[in-house]
Amino acid sequence: MKTFYRPRIIWFLFSFLYMHLNGQQVPENKKTLQAVRTAVAPRIDGRSVDTVWLKAPVATGLYEFEPGDGNPEPPAYQTRVRMLYDNTHLYILAEMSDPDPATISTEFGLRDQLTQADYFALLLNPFKAPGNNYVFSVTASGAQVDGIMAKNHMDLSWNAVWKSAVTIGSKGWTVEMAIPYSALRFQNKNRQEWAVNFIRYVNRTRRKFSWTHINKSQETDPVYFMGRLTGLYEIRPPVRLSFYPYASYIREYYQGRSEGHLAYGMDLKYGINANYTLDATLIPDFSDVPYDDVRLNLGPFEQYYGEKRQFFTEGVQLFSKGGLFYSRRIGSTPVDYAKVFYEKRPSEIILENPEKTRLINAVKISGRNDNGLGLGIMNAFVNRAEAVLQDTSSGEIRRLETQPYTNYNIMVADYVFGTNNSVSLINTNVSRFGPAPDANVTGLVYDLYARHNKYNVSGKAVVSMLNGANAKTGFHITNKITRTFRRHQLEAVLYLSDDKYDINDMGYMRKNNFVIYDFAYIYRILKPNKYFNVLRWGIDIGLDHIYKPYGIFRKDAGLEAFMTDKKYTSYGGRIALVSDTKDFYEPRVPGRYYLDPAHYKVRLYVSTDYRKKFALDVSGHFKKYFTSDQETFGFGMSPRFRFNSRFKTIYRFHFERKINERGFVKTAGGDIIFGKRDINVFTQSIRAQYFFDVRSAVSLNIRHYWSPVAYNDFYRLRNDGRLDPYDGNFDADFTFNVWNLDLGYSWEFAPGSRLNLLYRNSLLNHTGGYDLAYTGNLQRLFDMPHRNTFIVKATYYVDYNNLRRRYF
Repeated sequence: MKTFYRPRIIWFLFSFLYMHLNGQQVPENKKTLQAVRTAVAPRIDGRSVDTVWLKAPVATGLYEFEPGDGNPEPPAYQTRVRMLYDNTHLYILAEMSDPDPATISTEFGLRDQLTQADYFALLLNPFKAPGNNYVFSVTASGAQVDGIMAKNHMDLSWNAVWKSAVTIGSKGWTVEMAIPYSALRFQNKNRQEWAVNFIRYVNRTRRKFSWTHINKSQETDPVYFMGRLTGLYEIRPPVRLSFYPYASYIREYYQGRSEGHLAYGMDLKYGINANYTLDATLIPDFSDVPYDDVRLNLGPFEQYYGEKRQFFTEGVQLFSKGGLFYSRRIGSTPVDYAKVFYEKRPSEIILENPEKTRLINAVKISGRNDNGLGLGIMNAFVNRAEAVLQDTSSGEIRRLETQPYTNYNIMVADYVFGTNNSVSLINTNVSRFGPAPDANVTGLVYDLYARHNKYNVSGKAVVSMLNGANAKTGFHITNKITRTFRRHQLEAVLYLSDDKYDINDMGYMRKNNFVIYDFAYIYRILKPNKYFNVLRWGIDIGLDHIYKPYGIFRKDAGLEAFMTDKKYTSYGGRIALVSDTKDFYEPRVPGRYYLDPAHYKVRLYVSTDYRKKFALDVSGHFKKYFTSDQETFGFGMSPRFRFNSRFKTIYRFHFERKINERGFVKTAGGDIIFGKRDINVFTQSIRAQYFFDVRSAVSLNIRHYWSPVAYNDFYRLRNDGRLDPYDGNFDADFTFNVWNLDLGYSWEFAPGSRLNLLYRNSLLNHTGGYDLAYTGNLQRLFDMPHRNTFIVKATYYVDYNNLRRRYF
């Protein structure tokens, strides 16, 4: 154990020294724009003809920051911005010259869709503090994009209700915005000074311009590169209270049976004060969220699914600190769902066994004060679930609880200080009613910079606790040290997790019981050169150890590169060498391992310019073993075609073949049985959208995933990780199909209010037998019973301030 503890002590000593270096000082903002109070609000029509705009000073002189770095905006593309305000709104006018207005990109998109279109963006930070950067963006087609920006991350899940309009004329295009104060958090002071910046993107040249110069070599919060917005007097934060009542009707047809039900509920937002907001959802309905991309999973780890439910995607930046919160746990599969199949008596049939638990309500409070302290609390309560079984001979009904009433809670305190530093404390707690175990996880997360961001220490220290009959306490540490020399970057990372660490009650982790050392060198260019607009490459080395009993089980090294040429075609790839690996996870039995032979793997991809009507993504990969007959290869392509600014389609195809792969099959009589198998995966999907305007569109999403699996031989796993032939024979061949079709219509019929119509056709099937005939499989697929679902859902936005002005 001495060889283990010595590097740990050295690592923490280095971390301690770096953490005590001085942080970078906040630079002075050099540009200033004065907003002017107006008694008459401008009409938001995108025409800039209201004479009231003439009272406001003009902000000009933008700088290019992508792909260039600091070049002045060309005179032919001059941008002029003015700002007004009154007691209820902030008004923005941006006039953007263009030498060829007919070529301004105007691809349509719904709210928060990033499309091939020019855009103008306003960045606001009323507290002039990191992490509070509002972004309000409008494309040349009129689509709105809004969110919260911190460092280089844009959180598009945040949404506000505001007005905008655009026009394209003979000299360029114009955008007008009206942002209500109810969409912003700011202090209740007589005189206000905010941080502000303006971003303009010209799509056909792929150039971005900023009112204040952005130093790309420093990965810092945008507020440190923003200018000053002055002239704001006697504006008061309004009552921030809004309601989103909804009603939906779902009708489902499956195997000749038809069921329908009506659902209704409400979301609520309330501004507790200038800093903090309460969000609540009561009896939520998530029936219209997009389907998950389900895949065949023969490995030891569960598949990860991204969050798509609005309540758990909007305003959750604080809760994502440290990666300890996996919101899909809330309302997920009951903890004892599989237990029903094992406890079912021979004479019983399963009448009901819910695959999901029902979320009753959820509440979150989040925000950040002007001292840089962010606080977040989220609580969700889930209904109990039970399976219903019936005895076929007596008719007796038996009920089995598969999940008790469960409460999920997460609390976060995040302190941002200096230029770029943050320290966070996170706690997650799962409380289950009755004898089921409870879980508690506490983590400290840090991200510290020094010497003008040249040095960075980041990481987390986490303790997990599980009570009950199988009580255990575990820990995890991540510590990363980065040294940046403008174009060059050095990284060293430690990942350490003991064998009892477990956050899966409310978080997501694939494995524990490891000590991993990673080292990397990265090179990048900060300005375009003669051949490339973007270029970065790096090499990395990894040394993986098992924590208990301590010992090395894997070594790897890799070379990775990414580049974008002057025609905006991107290329990238990675080549890696992996040593003989003791895989302690594939056998599914603690203490046992499978010796995976040494191999190399290569991945390459090309992506053409998305500005063109036709663009193509192509990728390929393969893995080859040095001393084994195993190999893997795959190919993918994704052509996309934009017929016009309203209609576009994307087709994706991916094929992968694993030949003679060794993997776990089952345990039999105390033996761990592995199989030699051929796995084929075919994935096809089509996505098409037609826009009537930026508020209404029809969309079609189709995905078919097909994976036939054939077993050739079976083996018994030896104690040394090698395989011996096994005489037993299993009929293990099978075919796995997933089919999803979503045809939907979405219409924003009023600000913040939406009507969704959705038809959904789906199937998930696992059948015995192996057949590589695609047409035959497709025929059998459509002969199987499909689930057909029709959904109508309407959500209406109600703002308290509008109600008060209208009726009181």
